[in-house]
Amino acid sequence: MARSVRGDDVRATTPIPVQRFKDREVFTANGRYGRIQNVVLGDDGQPRAVVDFGSEIGRHQVPLSSFAYENNRFFIRDADVAALPAYTDGQRGVRQ
Repeated sequence: MARSVRGDDVRATTPIPVQRFKDREVFTANGRYGRIQNVVLGDDGQPRAVVDFGSEIGRHQVPLSSFAYENNRFFIRDADVAALPAYTDGQRGVRQ
């Protein structure tokens, strides 16, 4: 299960099934828009969302702990999503 967070208040967490993440729009603080394509599990055991930010910066792995859920929208707290690890199909070290 992934967890949503309203703002930075970690006391207000609610479990969200991973399937609810797929195909959802996400936004960043600096106005970037993306769409969650999948949720993968890294070799380190940490779940990550594969987010497609379009042709400008492509697909990146975003740790689920970087997401916030507010006003019925998902937000990514990391300011520079282009600095997050890129994702390619069949990539080693991640499992679907």
